[in-house]
Amino acid sequence: MKKIDVIDLALKIFGIHVIIVALLYLKDLHYLKTLFSQNDPFSIDILAIVFFIGGGVITFLIGYFLIFKSKKIVQRIIKDDLDINISYDVNYQKILDIALIIIGLVVLIIRLPNFITAIYRFVSYLFGNMRNTYEYLSYDIASLIHYILGYFLVTNSKAISNWIIKINKKNFNGA
Repeated sequence: MKKIDVIDLALKIFGIHVIIVALLYLKDLHYLKTLFSQNDPFSIDILAIVFFIGGGVITFLIGYFLIFKSKKIVQRIIKDDLDINISYDVNYQKILDIALIIIGLVVLIIRLPNFITAIYRFVSYLFGNMRNTYEYLSYDIASLIHYILGYFLVTNSKAISNWIIKINKKNFNGA
């Protein structure tokens, strides 16, 4: 099994999760009904409607691409394709490499909604719909850092595992 195959399988599983989340997103359609049932037509928040419908469409599209176009996505992300053999004689570096990929994918999966929320807040601030941006600033910066860290773990897992092994050997031989 190659590294690309492992990440491809993980992306397909994540795509199924995203489609399920998108289907659960439909339960909030009553929100649109409340926006259109207001008596004052000038008080309808067009930006909220665009983000609500756009968020649903983007979520479905992300799920579609993760399920059906995951091989192309993985080939663009991963440049080196090492062979990961799962057997009784398992290499420590390969296990560490797989663990870093899984941890990176979990971070990307968990932080995706927070990352999208941070982008929504930023766009809302640009259009003047948000007054107090400093309340969420540290939360949004942390979401961005987590997302970058997850991407870094997935794309550079081999280099990080080599570095960890090198540090461990140095500490073990020096102690």
